[in-house]
Amino acid sequence: MTGEVLKPYTKQSVTDSTLWEPRHTLTLDAARRHTRHIKFLRYIFLSLAALLVLVLIYQFSTQSNTTIVQVSSDQSVKILNPRYSGRTLDDLPFRLTAESAVRQKHDAAHVALDKPIMYFFRQDGADQSIIISDKGRYNDEAGVLNLHQNVDLKTDDGNHCVADHARFFTQDKRIKGDEPIKCVGEFGFVEGQSYEILESYSVFVFDNNMHAILKPEDGSPQSLGDAGQDALSALSASRQDFGFGREGHVDVRAKKATYKGSYTFLEKNVDVKQGDERIQSDSMEIFRQDETQESAQSDGTLIRKGQINKIDARGNFIYSAPDNIVSGDRGIYLRERGLITVTGNVVLTQPSGSQVLAERMIYDLNKRTVRFGQNCLGKNCQNRVSMELR
Repeated sequence: MTGEVLKPYTKQSVTDSTLWEPRHTLTLDAARRHTRHIKFLRYIFLSLAALLVLVLIYQFSTQSNTTIVQVSSDQSVKILNPRYSGRTLDDLPFRLTAESAVRQKHDAAHVALDKPIMYFFRQDGADQSIIISDKGRYNDEAGVLNLHQNVDLKTDDGNHCVADHARFFTQDKRIKGDEPIKCVGEFGFVEGQSYEILESYSVFVFDNNMHAILKPEDGSPQSLGDAGQDALSALSASRQDFGFGREGHVDVRAKKATYKGSYTFLEKNVDVKQGDERIQSDSMEIFRQDETQESAQSDGTLIRKGQINKIDARGNFIYSAPDNIVSGDRGIYLRERGLITVTGNVVLTQPSGSQVLAERMIYDLNKRTVRFGQNCLGKNCQNRVSMELR
């Protein structure tokens, strides 16, 4: 009998046959493990994303708090409602805001600002000061803010300035401008073709042919108004004995002027007028008395700059009035004593045309007399010469 020989049943034959069977159990286990692995990775990525969001929120809250960020085709980033903050070298805070900011990819150090506003403090304990503009450019690393178009500065001590340019050094607490400026404040009304504000915004320097109108505190305008016209109009009313013992404001012109509180220093081509009296010199120091008043400040007092009480003019000094002209090397005016003392090559020219020469002359505005020192020469030279003054 022929036929197929049956092989005995062995364990190997069973194993080989199972290779052809479907592996449903193994596939389901692997799928479950794969799902668990995917979920774990998803949690990890979500956690990392949340951590990144927290880091970005911290960065924006400490430097630039943005609402919307847009990336344009010209490789620039636009930020709406940016916020920048920092501290000065003497650890006072400042804050910069704007309607929008644009940072170019090729110039990452600067950001262009629209309608920027800078809030800052002159000194510890003082109220907040503010400077605004239409356009600005900020270097947050160097702390330098360049402002252009309709720059408007208001300090807590009552000074108000408008200009077309301001370079604001946030950490050094100083401002420099290369364009014309007009200011009104405790020093009166002043305009110049360029300027600097130094020493924690307490020293104002007006350069390149400045013009000022000094006035008493009670004639002080509160703001510049339209291009300073309100300030000039407000100066028309001023009390007596403000300047040279006369009524009216004091008009000042010079190449350069430095205002530091109650002290003013004028340089080059100095020309000071009040009414029909005039002083000219190469340089001049003007001292004004302080007037203490009640205020809302923390200590309850406010210092205002009042009347001129001393003028020290040096170099080519000339004092002219309707009835006489006095020239010399130096002239000192003391308001409280009503005296003008002129020294060095003194020449007094009287209405008649006659002249008196001396090395020293004391002009008493109250007694309407002139006293000469030694070495007096001239037809009317006496120890005491009486003159009629207006």
